[in-house]
Amino acid sequence: MAAKKSTQNRKQGTSRPKASSGRGSRGGRSAGAPKSKPAPASRRGRKPPRPSFQLNLKQKALLVGIVLIFFTAILVLSLLSPSQGQLTTALADLLWRTFGWGGVVVPLALGAGGFYLVLWGMEQQPSLPWRRLAGLLLLFVTLEALASLLLVMLGNDLPDVWAVAQNRQGGGYLGGAVAALIRLGVGNLGTIIVLAVLGIVAPVLLTGVTLQELSALRQLAPGARETTAPAAPNPPAAS
Repeated sequence: MAAKKSTQNRKQGTSRPKASSGRGSRGGRSAGAPKSKPAPASRRGRKPPRPSFQLNLKQKALLVGIVLIFFTAILVLSLLSPSQGQLTTALADLLWRTFGWGGVVVPLALGAGGFYLVLWGMEQQPSLPWRRLAGLLLLFVTLEALASLLLVMLGNDLPDVWAVAQNRQGGGYLGGAVAALIRLGVGNLGTIIVLAVLGIVAPVLLTGVTLQELSALRQLAPGARETTAPAAPNPPAAS
């Protein structure tokens, strides 16, 4: 019996380290093996990106042109309507104070600009040389300044160009600012001369006439023909 017990104890002693080694191997495998991470929630519930709504340059120009045409219609209605609301009254007052008598031309210019942008957005834009556009703008500003200056020089209980703008006459604040800036540098007489020169240059730019064409027109003038005509040869003396 004692021999049997000793043999059983030996078997148990030899079996225990095997179990411990098995447990250790299992623990080593679990510790050394990389654990699988769960997928983040953002990846699971990520929605497909929505298509972005973008406009190219021509489409933006088309929208701006439509807005300008619509704004021009509001300005025209505010100027022509006998019964005006608060918005139209404020727009008309701002227009007359800013541009004076030139406020009649501003809605037409805005409408033309909007129509040009619409045509450009539809790839049907007309050719518009920058010289003619600059000449038109220069002519408008020159006439605005000249109107404000003349009203001040003629009296009419208007001491300065700002009073002219307050009464919504002349060239408004735009013409008054240009006239005051030029008069600050060259005085009243110099301002008239500068505006006269600008009034000559502006139509030249607007019509696109070059210096060669101007010289040709000068030669075709009747006075130029008389001065440039060669003198008739003297008849031979009678023998």
